[in-house]
Amino acid sequence: MKQIAGFITLVCLLATLNASAQVYVNNVSINKLSVTYCQLRGVNNESDLFKTGATVWLDYGQLSPYQTKNKIGGADQKPIRFNSVVDALNFMVANGWELVSLHITGEADGDAHEFVYLLKKKTEPK
Repeated sequence: MKQIAGFITLVCLLATLNASAQVYVNNVSINKLSVTYCQLRGVNNESDLFKTGATVWLDYGQLSPYQTKNKIGGADQKPIRFNSVVDALNFMVANGWELVSLHITGEADGDAHEFVYLLKKKTEPK
């Protein structure tokens, strides 16, 4: 009986962790705003010898989405350094957003490709 009670407690704790998933942009929790869509834009820095990972921006309708101080963070509000643009996409999906569409920009002459993901906030079950 104690094992069942322990298992139920563990499941409840895990459900609580998932429910508290947050995405912060410059210390603003976009999960708590009345925002339905956002745009995740990013470039993988693989062609830059001095940078690694990815440079990403999140546009949820704020005034200056492409400023250099656009810091994306998790529940602790600390900025996250993403390994790639897909890493940032996985972060958003894990925090309550789903992919609607993808657009890739860039030229074939060696310019970095910019990935543009349109995301929609998952709706809570009724």
